[in-house]
Amino acid sequence: MGSLLIDQEGGRSMRYSDDIIEEVRMKNDIVDVVSQYVKLNKRGSTYFGLCPFHNEKTPSFSVTPAKQMYYCFGCGAGGNVFNFVITLKMLLDLIFAHS
Repeated sequence: MGSLLIDQEGGRSMRYSDDIIEEVRMKNDIVDVVSQYVKLNKRGSTYFGLCPFHNEKTPSFSVTPAKQMYYCFGCGAGGNVFNFVITLKMLLDLIFAHS
């Protein structure tokens, strides 16, 4: 996969190795992170809630702890803990930019 390049304020960039990225991912359980933003209910081994990325009335947003992944059956959003945080931040930035 290579390294992750993250732009910092002031035009600087930082590179992180795959080992560091994996360590951070493993230390941030996806259920713990997502549940800070989405009310999750456990059904079997999976958690479900209303998707934060689109309007819905019936929960179609699933979080699978064993895979450390999320997926929305309504809009198709999915990924790991990094994808969730990045997508949520972009959405919130967009909302606040237009308010």
